[in-house]
Parts: sequence; C-alpha cells; structure tokens
Amino acid sequence: MTDLSPLLTPAAAAKILAISAKQLHDLTVAGEIHFVNIGLGNKRPTRRYLPADIDEFIARRRTTVAPPARGKRSPSFAPATYEIVDFRKTLTDLRAARQKATEDRQRRRKEDALSINANRSKNGTGLKGL
Repeated sequence: MTDLSPLLTPAAAAKILAISAKQLHDLTVAGEIHFVNIGLGNKRPTRRYLPADIDEFIARRRTTVAPPARGKRSPSFAPATYEIVDFRKTLTDLRAARQKATEDRQRRRKEDALSINANRSKNGTGLKGL
C-alpha cells in the first residue's frame, strides 16, 4: 500500500532537516536519503521526498555519541612536544657555513694556482718575468 502523504519539495525537505538544498542534494546523490523521481527521464530527475523517508533518515542518523569537535585534539593523543628555534642563531650558522665554504674554495684555487706554477717552474714553462 502506498503512503498518501504529500510529497515534499527539496526546499521543504531541507527545511525539515535544517540543512541547505545543496546538502540535501549531496545526501540524496550519496544514497543517504531516498527520493521519488516525478520527472520524465533519469538523466535529470525531478526529486520529491516522502515524509517517511525523511523520518527514516533522521532515525538512522540519530545517535547519543557526539563526534569529536573539529580542530581539537582528542584526549587520547599524547601531548605535542615543541622545540623553540632560534632563527638568528640558525641564520648566523648558515652565513658562517657559506663564508667557510667560500674561504675553502678560494684557498683551493690558490693552492691549485701555486701547484700549477710550481709544476711549470720545474718544467721550465713558467712565466719568467714575474
């Protein structure tokens, strides 16, 4: 036997559930709420809702346990440990490391140049006027 209660428009069903029409649409597409297609095709259904289907959805979603609040940690998590970073010291260390790398590079270049000149002097190909 069919239920003869009037069909609800999406706006009326959303109002009963205290949600937006978009949320109702998303729940319907997800298969959470049944609907009646009163349109002529399946490509773009014209949805209407039975009050019994709305009541059944409410009954399925009814709970006594509240979900954890968003953005708050559950007490079961260990407290986070934080490290205080001294950005000035980090910056100074980075600059010192760069300076040392530059000095090392310059020292190697000088050593390479001296080594090349020493080899040229041994071979007699070095610059004599310098």
